[in-house]
Amino acid sequence: MLLKNYGVKVEFTPLALDLIADKAFESKTGARSLRKIVDEVLNPTFKNADRLSGETVIITPELIELLIPKFSPPINESLSHLYI
Repeated sequence: MLLKNYGVKVEFTPLALDLIADKAFESKTGARSLRKIVDEVLNPTFKNADRLSGETVIITPELIELLIPKFSPPINESLSHLYI
């Protein structure tokens, strides 16, 4: 709703959508990871919505790679003694 109020449009390239799906699949946490990735990708747009008024933001794979670091699985509590 925030973006709509400022007239900001967001478009995802097909390859960006594929990359988001791949990253979410890697995390093995289902829809939660999808939401987290999309939130992290859109966060800069949300924060700058007033300055982007009337603009179209295009989400590309390059932008996703820049904003989302390489996947690192959560540490399994039963194996946490192996990580120092």
